[in-house]
Amino acid sequence: FHNHDLLMQALLDGRAKDLAAIGRIGKDKPIMIIASGPSLDQALPLLKDWPYPIMVSTSHAATCIYYGREPEYIVALDPDSNAEELDADTWEGRKSTLILQPGINPDLVEFWRGPMFLFRKLQPQTPFYDGVQKIGYSTLGKKVNNRYTGEDVEIMITCQIPMLGCVLAAQICLAKQMGFDRIYMVGADFQYSRFARWQFRDGQWIENAPLPMKEALRRWEENEMPPNTGERIIQLPSGLYTTPMTVFYCHQVVTAWRITECDIINCSPESALTIMPQADIAEVIRKEGKEIKGMSKPDIIETSE
Repeated sequence: FHNHDLLMQALLDGRAKDLAAIGRIGKDKPIMIIASGPSLDQALPLLKDWPYPIMVSTSHAATCIYYGREPEYIVALDPDSNAEELDADTWEGRKSTLILQPGINPDLVEFWRGPMFLFRKLQPQTPFYDGVQKIGYSTLGKKVNNRYTGEDVEIMITCQIPMLGCVLAAQICLAKQMGFDRIYMVGADFQYSRFARWQFRDGQWIENAPLPMKEALRRWEENEMPPNTGERIIQLPSGLYTTPMTVFYCHQVVTAWRITECDIINCSPESALTIMPQADIAEVIRKEGKEIKGMSKPDIIETSE
């Protein structure tokens, strides 16, 4: 509840809104969701020509700014999502909306001055998210017999989003909540390697390049990998290198696909996730998402299950 005062004030001021209250703002529109795989490097220069919304996590936001494409929606899900991840030349005058749950790092809430959509984690096994946060982010109403009650009691954050183990799965569920039924995924490779991240530091853009795959394999095989990054590298039958945790994330994305029944197109070449419809990102952008073959809901259910 470090964020309580700031978020409640933002709700009262109208700068923040309950995600459940915004309606289906994505109805009849496609959305592009950004993940962290290495194919994102080739896609990023193309995104400036995409005419519809883009949803990123805090990890990608500054990099999108570097490539000239401000994201419409930035998701802050993890408790360690922080303001440093949003190091860009400026956020003044930009129109991005931060989509967050109340338990993120307080420095991000203090830093962000733009609009916000709020949700709570749907984790029934943890009463804190369903009960305590609901009470904490509610107006008190009138005090009767030493208890706050009556019609003035208002739950300020009613929207709950399923948590499925990774931010990409949450982005799919958030997009569904907002009314988007056609989703294009970029950078959803589920490989060990990641995209090259850009941040604005000391007046200039700085590239944080990922460790090359060959070097990562050498360090792993020679036991030079630091203990805190000791997730073992495995090779899939397709030849791609990944980690057991990344395979779990892939499973969680398929679960999100199943429960939302969204028509998802994977625009990530050499992705470990091959059961979804696939398309070339350049063609998708050139056609503005039109005339791209997807999958029917019955087929989504059968394939995902």
